[in-house]
Amino acid sequence: MPLDTQTTIFMTCLVYIVLHGVIWLSLSEYRDLQIKIWCASGLISGLGVVFLSLRGTIPEFVFHYVGQLLMVLGNWWRLEALCMYLPTKQTIRRRLHAVANVVYYVFYIAWYEWVGDEHALILVFFGFYAILCFDYFVIGWQLYKAKPQLGSKLIMAAGFILTVTLSIRTIALAWSPETQTPHIYAEGWDQYVMIMGQFIAIPLLNIGFLRIFLEYQHYKKQQTEKNLFTSQIRVGELALYNDELASLLRKREEIIHQLTQFNKTAGMGALVASLAHELNQPLTAIQMNGQFIHEVLNANPPLPGEMGVSQVASSTMQAAVSALLTDNRRAADIIKTLRNFFSGSANHIDIVDCSEILRDVIFISKPQLKNKGIQIEIQGLDAFMPTLAVRSQLQQVFLNLVSNAIESFANINPNNPTIQISIYVDEITHKLNVEVADNGCGVPINQGESIFNLFKSDKDSGMGVGLWLSRTIIESIEGRIHFINNVGGGSRFLVTMPYFKP
Repeated sequence: MPLDTQTTIFMTCLVYIVLHGVIWLSLSEYRDLQIKIWCASGLISGLGVVFLSLRGTIPEFVFHYVGQLLMVLGNWWRLEALCMYLPTKQTIRRRLHAVANVVYYVFYIAWYEWVGDEHALILVFFGFYAILCFDYFVIGWQLYKAKPQLGSKLIMAAGFILTVTLSIRTIALAWSPETQTPHIYAEGWDQYVMIMGQFIAIPLLNIGFLRIFLEYQHYKKQQTEKNLFTSQIRVGELALYNDELASLLRKREEIIHQLTQFNKTAGMGALVASLAHELNQPLTAIQMNGQFIHEVLNANPPLPGEMGVSQVASSTMQAAVSALLTDNRRAADIIKTLRNFFSGSANHIDIVDCSEILRDVIFISKPQLKNKGIQIEIQGLDAFMPTLAVRSQLQQVFLNLVSNAIESFANINPNNPTIQISIYVDEITHKLNVEVADNGCGVPINQGESIFNLFKSDKDSGMGVGLWLSRTIIESIEGRIHFINNVGGGSRFLVTMPYFKP
């Protein structure tokens, strides 16, 4: 029974349309561009085969122009969809596909219009697709090398079958005389082989593509689950790390607080001696005035019925009592300032007046300044200069700077030892600045910024904590501390802090 070739080709188009339509409907939930390209190209190829199977019932123009264009687009886009599986962009391969398909279509139409040799057109048609379909095999092989899987093997098998059967058809046509091949549907064993190859290769090609797609989706799902699991582990580790960091920060603040209190009293020997001497004066005066009043009272006891001592004694006692009260206030002020300054205040950030803190530092440092003959010059300490800080820590910073300035005169004897303390707001940066300058020995050139390092000290009795602690405290409130050596001798320390504008 002779084979109706046109009907068989029409059945081939149904295979194209049904398989690609089923894949489209089955995988539409993925909304994947690759699926859309693959299925659209299959449907386009199937429509092209429809036009090829209807020759004689449709105009020749539609058969050659439209049918060939749909076949070119369908095969081209299917190869593009497969290339999307490859690990690299395959830019050169895709450009070759585009050039080859465009050149083939233009050549085919030109030959049809100006030469009209149908036998040659048939050879060009089958020969071109025999070569083009070999790329299915090559792409399948590359996919298999990248990741061995069944889908890539099916792609290779389909490409091999298409190439071999189309090559057989092309060679058989090339050996046949033109009189025996009047049109594309000429029956023969090579035609049966080619059609059988189409029926086998097209399902293999689609099943292979489907297998690869599903395996890639499964791989992506595994990677997503793995990444999610890894992210959950990292979130847990990050939470643990945050807890540990918060604990370390709390410990750091506690250490700074303790160091502030320790450093405040560690080197206070000379200061305490000076304060003891300073307190001894008003206390001695109080004692003497008290004894004087006692003696006056004993020497002039009031007579019965009299209100008090004589007028002279009363005037003398009044002066003594006034001096006693003055000396008592002086001693009380010293004790009150010391108690406030050295009390273990809570490690709490609050609005503090830097001018007030500087005045307290100068007050308790006055005995040392007086004993060593150091002049103190102040500027701007009467104004309210607020910032956000821990009061006790800021006290420690200013006390360190003033103490270091006093100690800078230990090994030199300038004509007019002077410490200058000023506080002001920079109009450009709107920062609060505190300067402590002296004309003492200055900072050794070979030390530079290293004086702020922990346990770095050039003093025999120093521990190397004060300036490191000062920088740590100032930086914790987003400030900065640095120094410069004055040209004429001495050094100038500048503390820059945020200005809390009231």
